[in-house]
Formats: sequence, structure tokens, C-alpha cells
Amino acid sequence: MDGDGTDTGYAVAHRALRRSTRHVVEDPLFQHSDRRHWLQMADMVAYSAYQEVLAHPSKVFAHDWYPHFRPQDVLGGPWQL
Repeated sequence: MDGDGTDTGYAVAHRALRRSTRHVVEDPLFQHSDRRHWLQMADMVAYSAYQEVLAHPSKVFAHDWYPHFRPQDVLGGPWQL
């Protein structure tokens, strides 16, 4: 999740739920992606998919990144909204 770890809103909302209805064991919290390989990979795939759809001229260097990830995308690629 985005943020710097100072926003406790997610944890407060999670703790407000009845325990019998909670399906997440731990409180949601910010984690720096530079310390989490899975978050780094998710960030890279999401960024490259976004750049393919956006196709902004200033980001031309990233326009062809997503095709390298597409074969592993279980959703079949970005969706046009």
C-alpha cells in the first residue's frame, strides 16, 4: 500500500471490524518495496502496464516493457477503461 507508514487509518478500520468477520490476520500496513521483492515485482508490472496504456511521449522508454511481463499476467493484460 502507498504511504510512508504514518497513516494508521487501515489498521484502525481493521480493528473496528468484529473478529468473527475479519479475514485478514494482520493489520494492513505500509511496507517499503525496497525491502520486499514481491512488492518490487508487483510495482514493476503495474507500472509497465500503466505506461503501455498511457503511452505518454515522455515515457516512450517504458512503452515496450509490458510485453515482457504479459505471458505471466493471469488477467491477460491491461484493460482499456
